[in-house]
Parts: sequence; C-alpha cells; structure tokens
Amino acid sequence: MEVAEGLSVAGLVGLHREMNPAAIWDSIAVAVNQEYAQAEDVLQDGDEVALLPPVSGGVEGLEHAG
Repeated sequence: MEVAEGLSVAGLVGLHREMNPAAIWDSIAVAVNQEYAQAEDVLQDGDEVALLPPVSGGVEGLEHAG
C-alpha cells in the first residue's frame, strides 16, 4: 500500500481504522521489518509492515494427546 512520506505507525493504523471501523484496532500490534513497532515510529520507503491481531492462549481444560 502506498502511503504519504513521514507517516507514523499510528497514522497507518488510523488509515486502516477509517477503511474498516472495528474494535480490533485498539488491540492490534504492529511490526515493521519483523520487529515490534511503537505508535510514533515513522515508516520509511520499502518498510514491510505486519498488522498482528490479538490471539488467545488456547482452550482451558483441553488435554494434550501424545
């Protein structure tokens, strides 16, 4: 996705929030170039950005077979 020069991680999440207003954006983690990023980090040309949704820790009471 092409974005304006100098856009921050928070700005990118804001763009996605506008396109899809869902509560998930309050819990999303962001990685830039395979490292967790802070909201104020500024994106550079060619950066690889991953939006990481929240995950749960599994199902309580489920026995492991094996």
